[in-house]
Amino acid sequence: MTAAKRNPTFPDVPTMAEAGIPDMEISLWTGIVAPAGTPPEIVSAAAQTPSAETLGAADVRTALESDRRRAAQHDAGRISAT
Repeated sequence: MTAAKRNPTFPDVPTMAEAGIPDMEISLWTGIVAPAGTPPEIVSAAAQTPSAETLGAADVRTALESDRRRAAQHDAGRISAT
């Protein structure tokens, strides 16, 4: 597994760091983006879309996990800082 933590679906499969490759971490993510300088109230409104609520729904999380994926939500400040 290339994530920093073991995948709960495969608890016996070590991470790359545990397998001896400490600086390898790869993850895939999808997000909503906006141009630099977008007013904060617009960014905040986008973060409160129905898709954000959907990711929190138990049945959606279950479906993602059954496909070996995990949903995570991050605030705009964290994303723009990277």
